[in-house]
Amino acid sequence: MTDRDAKRRRVVSAADLPLLPCLVALPLDLSSAHWAGSDVCAKLVAAYENHTNGGGLGAPDHELSLKAREATFEGVQRGEEGSNDVYALGSLLVARSFCFREEWKESLRAIDLALIRAGPVRWGVWFRPYEVLASRGNLASVGIVAKDEKEEKEKKEEKEGERPAYFGGGRTIPVEKDLTEDRFKAEYLTKAPVVMRVKNVNLTEDILRRRGAERLVPVETCNVADKKRSYLCDSWDRQVMSLREYYDDYVEKDSTNGRSGYLAQWPLLEQISFPVPDVEGFCIHSKTDNEAPEGCEKEKGSLKSVWVGANTISPLHHDPYENWIVQCWGRKYFRLYDFKDTSSVYPMSGERCNTSTVEDPLKPDVRKHPLMKDVAYWECILEEGEALYIPRHWWHYVRGVGGGGSVSFWWGARMAAIKEEGGAWASVY
Repeated sequence: MTDRDAKRRRVVSAADLPLLPCLVALPLDLSSAHWAGSDVCAKLVAAYENHTNGGGLGAPDHELSLKAREATFEGVQRGEEGSNDVYALGSLLVARSFCFREEWKESLRAIDLALIRAGPVRWGVWFRPYEVLASRGNLASVGIVAKDEKEEKEKKEEKEGERPAYFGGGRTIPVEKDLTEDRFKAEYLTKAPVVMRVKNVNLTEDILRRRGAERLVPVETCNVADKKRSYLCDSWDRQVMSLREYYDDYVEKDSTNGRSGYLAQWPLLEQISFPVPDVEGFCIHSKTDNEAPEGCEKEKGSLKSVWVGANTISPLHHDPYENWIVQCWGRKYFRLYDFKDTSSVYPMSGERCNTSTVEDPLKPDVRKHPLMKDVAYWECILEEGEALYIPRHWWHYVRGVGGGGSVSFWWGARMAAIKEEGGAWASVY
């Protein structure tokens, strides 16, 4: 072994490798009627025990881990209930085994595919120790060169002060430079939108691109010719690709082969150990949240989603939670409508009742949607380093002004919007 090999080998040893959690702690039940006694269960348990033999310090049998994960493929393809969870467990064993072999890229690939399928919110915490370890080992050999700081500064200065042609005409959302948690709770929480400066954004485009270049993410794509450019498109699809590919094909170019892409509403911060914008202190529960009955879905912390893209569009819709959205880089235009004006924005019926039938609020067809002509709205251009508070069930239309990246924070009780007998709209548990 050369000195170089020895130095590389010291990056991680069996002693560095995090131990596996107890099976009973994981979000799956191998003792259920469906899995108990099955070949899938037997192979997963055998591989798990192999990883934990001798206190988990010995080298795991790599082939055993691979075969255990492979045994879950058939159930995943058939869409069996719970199949994504057993696939995640198999992938956890494979990722740990790859870490032991110092095959960092393969470990990260196993982690990403598992979390994309089984969900970062559900499984992210269990993969995190191996994700951190593999990322540390992989970082030295991959990544995108940081952008030229001078060039970026010039571009930013060029854009400052520019406003899109569609901006103006609405009520400007106030900007609070020194907003405190107490003032936010007293003056804005549940009542009205506000923009504040964020002291520590933490997540930057440079960090995302350098540390996440080879990481796999689900990207929403649709035909550029479709003016909606959102999940409402008939051409909408989701593709798994690396962040590097996404930037090369959709952010830098805006489109590839006539299709646009958007990394939208994805819990990336649960998947990858990126720094988080510092706004958690402002995710304050209101009286409505605190009085939520037992059984009501309630977020004690926050649900974080990442939004990255160029010239993106989110259709007019509302969300069931309170919401902060932090603009980490770039700029976005927001147009908001008060929840009490729900009838004036023509919500869809059925499962998509949180989405408006108005395709383009910037140029509404007033013959089809006459109430849109006079309904009041709030608006802002959210700049880098700012955060916008959107009260629960307030309607919002979002449009990227060039390229940008945001993180949204949902918190509080999950509530539904209903139309009462008198025609007014209300939030209910």
